[in-house]
Amino acid sequence: MIPDFLRPYLWSYDIKTLDLHKHKRTIIFQILNFGSKRATDWLFSAYSKEEIAEGANSIPQTQWNKKSLGLWSVVLGINPREQRLPFYP
Repeated sequence: MIPDFLRPYLWSYDIKTLDLHKHKRTIIFQILNFGSKRATDWLFSAYSKEEIAEGANSIPQTQWNKKSLGLWSVVLGINPREQRLPFYP
């Protein structure tokens, strides 16, 4: 169950239907990118540091807020790659 205080960070999702396992990547990214200290504290209580790092590292660099990426790169040791779009002639 997603606590109601996280609603502002998951604004485009119905938090009543989000599943902690199924939507883990989305939850992790939204909270790391936009969340408050309280929200990130909850995140680290809901998931292991390894799960959070894995989820965060899977998000393309271009989707991150630069300041958030800078912080979480240091804290989690992540290095998201630039998303490479396929070339179509």
